[in-house]
Amino acid sequence: MVNLPAPFCNLPLHRLSYAHPSPIHLLPNLTQHVTDAHPNQARQSVQLWTKREDQAGPLTCYGNKYRKFEYIIPDILAQKNVTMIVTEGAMQSNHTVQVASMARTLGLKCTVLLHRGIGGLRVADDKHAFARVGNVQLNRLLGADVRITGESDTGDENGPLLPLLDELKAHGDVPYWISSGASLHPLGGLGYARCAFEIASQEQYLAANQELANGKQFDYIFVACGSGSTLAGLIAGFKLHEKMKGPGSVLVPSRKIIGIMTSPTKSRAYQEERILRLARTAGELIGLNPEADITEADVHLDDRFVGDGYGILDADTAETIDLVARTDSLLLDPVYTAKVMRGMLHWSQSHKHPQSEEDANQSSLTNALFIHTGGQSALSAYADKLTMLLPSAPSLPAHLEDITNASSEMEDQHALLQRFSRLDIGKPQQTDQEDGPRAASNGSARLSRTSVKNHAFHPDLQCPDLSDKFATLRLFAEKENDVHTERVPLIRRRSSLETLSARNRTYRINGLAGQRGSARLRRQWLGPTRPDNSPASDAGPSLPSLSESVEAQVRWESSRRKRHSMSGYPSKEQYWARKISKAEVGIENLRKSHREAQRMAKRKGKMVEVDLNDDNDSEDEVL
Repeated sequence: MVNLPAPFCNLPLHRLSYAHPSPIHLLPNLTQHVTDAHPNQARQSVQLWTKREDQAGPLTCYGNKYRKFEYIIPDILAQKNVTMIVTEGAMQSNHTVQVASMARTLGLKCTVLLHRGIGGLRVADDKHAFARVGNVQLNRLLGADVRITGESDTGDENGPLLPLLDELKAHGDVPYWISSGASLHPLGGLGYARCAFEIASQEQYLAANQELANGKQFDYIFVACGSGSTLAGLIAGFKLHEKMKGPGSVLVPSRKIIGIMTSPTKSRAYQEERILRLARTAGELIGLNPEADITEADVHLDDRFVGDGYGILDADTAETIDLVARTDSLLLDPVYTAKVMRGMLHWSQSHKHPQSEEDANQSSLTNALFIHTGGQSALSAYADKLTMLLPSAPSLPAHLEDITNASSEMEDQHALLQRFSRLDIGKPQQTDQEDGPRAASNGSARLSRTSVKNHAFHPDLQCPDLSDKFATLRLFAEKENDVHTERVPLIRRRSSLETLSARNRTYRINGLAGQRGSARLRRQWLGPTRPDNSPASDAGPSLPSLSESVEAQVRWESSRRKRHSMSGYPSKEQYWARKISKAEVGIENLRKSHREAQRMAKRKGKMVEVDLNDDNDSEDEVL
């Protein structure tokens, strides 16, 4: 339990977090990494710690905003007629997810207003994915009504918030508005004023167990500074904790709380004035003299790590995410905590280290605490940027290579199937000259409305076992450059669908010569091809490359679908379904006729022979 003085302890609180404090633990590998950056120092002089606010409670994507809500919820419940909580934020806002989760816990509806013009959406490679994964997806899963503003909206006072509130009121709802980050709420700073007392109690426990380097307290505390109330609450809380010690207490230097700015939108001077105002507001509520106890000297901001903008992932921040994940298995988010960690690492590596063992013994070792405020749920929205910015991954241990190779092979097979499943199958190809294989042999065939399955492949692409479609597709992908270089002409071959000759009632399975069996329709992945091995000089006019051929086929297919949708023609699937249905009916009628002929022949004492090996139609032709 955290012991709070009056009047702080009398403020109403609705607990969302666990009864025990969020854990504080050492980052040993990251500390060693900092130590290795100064090989000439006599001994380790810095210890890096983290307080896991992302593990403080059971609700979805736990983070620092839940602490603020613990003091805001009593105000919500005090207004009996509230039916909905309304909040706003950037596209990948962690705050909106925590508001939606809190509203779901209270049994209230939630409306989330996401500003398209704020954050990383404007520089995202895949804007559609950025606007539907990560925290946006979690908001919808939590049942929030997600409203996304227009391109020009930047979240200013003249934005769509007031019209939205009027709309909700017109529909009979009673909305309770919580500003972005809950910092404009007069109770928004109280949660981290309480957290300051929690950290102080944990310091005593760590010092008693001789785990802290200097055996006293954390010298530096690093935290993100976005909307500002988290940093402001810590300043007010530690000021009250120091004031409680009284004049007779042991003189210990004050903790230095450093806020790492995460957005360059506002100047450092503006943010310092804002933090001071928020800290004094919280300090007045918890029993401090705001003007006398909290001054400008208590506010420390660092704006060197904001990067290219709020919510925009840069190379240095991506490398920090990679470093911390690989050293101490700690996941950071790309908007807040990665920039805070980058600032703490920069400070620790530039920290003045002792030059000798004697100096190290005389000086107190330094403890730095990193406040992890959560936000990892936004990582999926930055997957492409992380992949592009991070350095290549190191090689895996030998015992993991087989697992990785098997997984890669499955992914390759899936990608190949996806690639070829979109291509048209069984469409006849049009040429400028005569039909049939002679056109290809004359070298005059050109690309038209056909699929890549009707291309003449390079001879090396012939897979010995055509039933292994993955091997065939892989060979095709590997030899694509060869096809492009040698300009292999196109040919047409007979479709692999079974046909039934109605002239002499002969069953024939095309592509499976000599095999007897049923007349049901078959389709093969890659049937036999007829490559043209003639010299390049006799190949006729040059043809498009394979990639160009596929692009042309996709363009033609798109235009064909558009024409069909406009004219009311059936789709390709409907077209072939009708064809197959008619073929099945025809085959069944022929079977009935054949059985009737056999019965008639038996009555006459004769037997009709059915030739199943007739090769009259063995040449390639177009169906």
